[in-house]
Amino acid sequence: MPIPLLIIILIILVAVVVVFCIFYRQLLLINNKVNRILSDIEDGLNSIIELAPNIIDIVKKNDSENNTFETSFLEVQKTFSNAYSVADLVTADKKIINLFSDFLTSIKPKSELNADPDFQRQIMEFLSIENKLLVLRESYNSGAKAVNKKLKTFPINIVNLIIGHFNPRKLYEIGNSEKVKMANLLKLNHE
Repeated sequence: MPIPLLIIILIILVAVVVVFCIFYRQLLLINNKVNRILSDIEDGLNSIIELAPNIIDIVKKNDSENNTFETSFLEVQKTFSNAYSVADLVTADKKIINLFSDFLTSIKPKSELNADPDFQRQIMEFLSIENKLLVLRESYNSGAKAVNKKLKTFPINIVNLIIGHFNPRKLYEIGNSEKVKMANLLKLNHE
């Protein structure tokens, strides 16, 4: 082989490797962003789990007869602590939304509990976290869709076939009933 032909082949190989690395890096950056968002969702849910015992103490102080929130919370806490996938986190998230929605809608407007400033502060903290989670869920789904789209796009699909590092991302989908409950709870934050 003449030397100019070897140089041309070498240049083509280097170009292919550079393009390969560029597309791999793009996919890696998007995937890492989605992982960070999922971690932020997990941290938000954990913050709610850590907040609940304070609410339980306030409920016990004001209404020693009502322990349904505590009992239900223990089940939610167990579900969250066993969450190892997106689907598991979604299940825990749904249970948290249902627990707080049922609990807050069961409180009578003029009850001692509703008048307790510590209780109000804890509920506002919960609603603040849920507001952040609302944005994070949407960001996660946008990122997951971007990863899934990239995985189907040439040449990234070829890069992924060679490396086999990336799998399609599952969406973070809470149900419509939970979305309605969450919207109603978040309205409390503005009242």
